[in-house]
Parts: sequence; structure tokens; C-alpha cells
Amino acid sequence: MLTTSDNDAHLHQSYLRQYFRLIGYVVAYYDYLLIFDDEVRYIWGCKGSILWIFYLNRYFSIFAIIPSIVGLFLPPRLSSESVCSKVETYEQVTIVIAQLITSVSLLLRTFALYSRSWKILGIILTTGFPLIGLIVWSVANQGSASEVTVSVGCLLLGIQNVKSHLGFAWVALIAYEVLIFLLTIIKSYRERNVTYLASTSHVGGLMQLICRDGAIYFAIMIWLNAANVVTFYTTSPALQGCLSRLSSSVSVSLISRLVINLRKRYFTEMQTMGTLAEPNNVDVLSLSFYNHISSTSTDNQTGGSASTEDGIEEVQSIG
Repeated sequence: MLTTSDNDAHLHQSYLRQYFRLIGYVVAYYDYLLIFDDEVRYIWGCKGSILWIFYLNRYFSIFAIIPSIVGLFLPPRLSSESVCSKVETYEQVTIVIAQLITSVSLLLRTFALYSRSWKILGIILTTGFPLIGLIVWSVANQGSASEVTVSVGCLLLGIQNVKSHLGFAWVALIAYEVLIFLLTIIKSYRERNVTYLASTSHVGGLMQLICRDGAIYFAIMIWLNAANVVTFYTTSPALQGCLSRLSSSVSVSLISRLVINLRKRYFTEMQTMGTLAEPNNVDVLSLSFYNHISSTSTDNQTGGSASTEDGIEEVQSIG
């Protein structure tokens, strides 16, 4: 049975958990508004069979968090234990789905970066499937709550018997992100000479952009995910995973920026080369346009020539 002092401590921790969650919601909507103009200009109206992954990543969380936000401010008369437990479960499920979407986005980005290499795809999938299994096991065995007292806005007090298995899901996510980052670095190292030639020519350094954005994504997400993992093993049950929503929102935002930044550079370079008038006139969302840029730049530097049509591989990928 919880004492008054215990309730006060749990209330403070529950409020702190909700504050972190609220920050995650604010980040999701604020960043959406920040890059909405670029999305309209560089994404809307463009064709591509794989554009769905960008929109799914971009808009799933935006709409999926609405019920969670409502649950955050439920009045006392609606904040029953059963309702709040469902809200909590819904929150965790949407976070897992959002992270799976970003993982698929990173997979497609790396697949396109390696010019649709099935060997690379096999490496990623071979590593990814066990990690997905670990995530499913972690979510299924995270435990349950007992002795729950509900306050305003679904603040669950006195949460007991909550296992920290869910922390393994975030460890698996970190491992996956490390793999993607290493593959990006390896690709960059192998083509460092081509990248240098591209960066000194009129077409700019598209590969440098890919590596820069990848490094930024890796640095931010490793820090956030590692901090979230720490909460599962060093804090009270009420604070375990308190950074999950924030980490998910930042991940979704960064993936969207990776795609938009690549598209923006793509159109800039095409306009510089005089082959594009308006962004929406292009029907390809292709990261492997880099292969065309780098090969063209190399031939120009060495006195050779390259055909624009022959150089572009229309992978229809999101970057």
C-alpha cells in the first residue's frame, strides 16, 4: 500500500515523465512547420513509387500522437485506470511503429546509396531481423502495472512490477543505427576521390551532403537513444523510457530533413547544369543521382565525357 509520501514522490515523477512526453509532441509539430515550405516545394507534386515511405514517416506520427495528446490532458472524471492504461499502451505502440518506419527509411537510403546492391540489402536484413525479434520480445515482455492510482491527465501513480525489458528494444535500435552509419562511412571512404572531384566542380558534393546528414543523424540519435536506455536501468518505474517519445519525434524529423535536404541539393545541381526548370518537373526521387554526378564530374576532370541520360539510375528512392 502506498503512503502519502510515496504518492507525492510518484506524482512528481509522473509529472516529469509527462513533461518529457510533451516536449516530444512539441518537437514533432514545431519541426513539421519549420520545413513545411521546403516539403511543398521539393516533395509535393513529384512522382515516384517509393514516395509513400516519406509521407508515412512524415505524417504517421503527426496524426498518431493526437490521441496521446488528448490523454495527456484528460479531466479527472475521464481518467480511469482502464482508459489511462489503454492510452499508455497506444503511446508505446505508436512509438514502435514510428521507429520501424524510420528504420525502413534508413534501409532504403543505404540500399540506394550502394546502387541497389543486393549484397548490402542482405547484410542489413540479416542483421535487422534478429534485432526486430529482440524488439518484439522486449515489448511483449515489458511487464504490467499494479497498484495504480490515477490522477489528472492519466498520471499513473504507484506503478509497480514494470520490467525493464523494453530497454532492449532501444539497444537493438542503436545497433541498427550503428550498422547504417558504418555502411555510409564505408561508402564515403571507398569513393573519397570521386567525392573530392565532385566537391571541386560545379555539381557540388552530394556525397558529402549524404555523409554529413548521416553523421548528424547518428550523433543525435545515438545520444538520445542511449539516454533513453539509461532511464530503463537507473530510474524509478515511473521514469523508465521517459525519453521514448522525444527520441521518436526527433528521429522522424531528422529522416524527413535527410530526404528534403537531398532533394534540395538534387534540384540545385540540376538547375546549375541547366537541365531542370522547376522542381516539380522531375519524376524521380533518386539518391543514386550521386552516381551520375560523380561519374560526370570525374570524366570532366579527366577530359572525358559522360551522358546525362546514361549516367542517371532512376532508383526511385527517398534518400
